Amino acid sequence: MKTTYIRFAALQLMLLFVLSASAQDFQVTKFKENLFDLTAASAAVKDNNGDECALIRFTVQDSNFDFEPNLGVVQMTRKKGEIQLYVPQKTKMITIRHAVFGVLRDYRIPVDIEAKTVYDAVIAVNPEALAAYKKGRERVVYVNAAFSAMSIMGPSLGVGFNLKHHNIELGCLFGLNKTDDLFVYDTAGNLREGYAYSVIRPYLRYGYQVDLGDFFSVIPQVGFAYNMYRGKKADIVSTSYDDYKSAKTTSLTLSARLQFDLNRHLKVHLTPEYDLGLSKDDNYKALSADSKFKSFTEGFGLSAGAIVYF
Repeated sequence: MKTTYIRFAALQLMLLFVLSASAQDFQVTKFKENLFDLTAASAAVKDNNGDECALIRFTVQDSNFDFEPNLGVVQMTRKKGEIQLYVPQKTKMITIRHAVFGVLRDYRIPVDIEAKTVYDAVIAVNPEALAAYKKGRERVVYVNAAFSAMSIMGPSLGVGFNLKHHNIELGCLFGLNKTDDLFVYDTAGNLREGYAYSVIRPYLRYGYQVDLGDFFSVIPQVGFAYNMYRGKKADIVSTSYDDYKSAKTTSLTLSARLQFDLNRHLKVHLTPEYDLGLSKDDNYKALSADSKFKSFTEGFGLSAGAIVYF
């Protein structure tokens, strides 16, 4: 059973990498020499060899682009709507990166880069991608693959839907670990039964996304979980009773997802969570008298994972 869950978790990760692969959402639409701009000549910015640099003015719709020319960057200034890049003469290629819009690798500059010369360039972002980045997409379906630690350890898979900053997620946690053997005795002190329990936990959560920067957000979440505990008969018990036994509860879950945007489609998160038991069946009530079982089923948890947005 454990091997099956591990394979399932590995399949989730492979699926995430396939789904997150996409081309960049921008292109360089203009790159030409500006014969009337003398800024580079008057600034006299020099490279490590003491040679004067060229100035490339990138007109941008977002200032979070990064640049890696093949001869390096001597000086860079970010302004609203523009990024100024001083580069050595004879620079031939530039790799342009953006955490959300992707990467344009080894863009070949269409003109010769000369010292003390200014060049005007324009980076145009796909309008749909730009609108999604600045305002948040109106409707977004996503898949969340995670691994939970703390008391319950195992993979989880969820499917969610966003409406502006609101999201609803439906998923399931598959517990890999088990409790220690838990024994129940009758009033006379005689052993009645003993089982080791694992859990499968379907859940439903609602969250509201609070953006704390261009690439980081916190999503407080509240939800409900239906916990299905399956007990396997302890090996050392020889009394005659069922090989398997179940216990069921519902619980209230409170969590705070810390989400980091890697690009427009792929996010990673770390999510602390607290689980508070609500309704409990009779077998659960009997088992929860054991503090080891109660700490396994309720309390704090922590998960980390990746989210793919469609």
